[in-house]
Amino acid sequence: MKGKVGEVTALVGSHGWVEIAINSGNASSQLQINWQEALQLLFLQSNQTG
Repeated sequence: MKGKVGEVTALVGSHGWVEIAINSGNASSQLQINWQEALQLLFLQSNQTG
């Protein structure tokens, strides 16, 4: 996974599900969320490139 260690990211997995991940970490324990728990995602536009 690209990015800094500890960085939170969301991606679409191979089965089409949105997956929440933490680079070199455990998203479930660090964010205190569980499998199949409903989440609300907020998408922000970024002007960063590269």
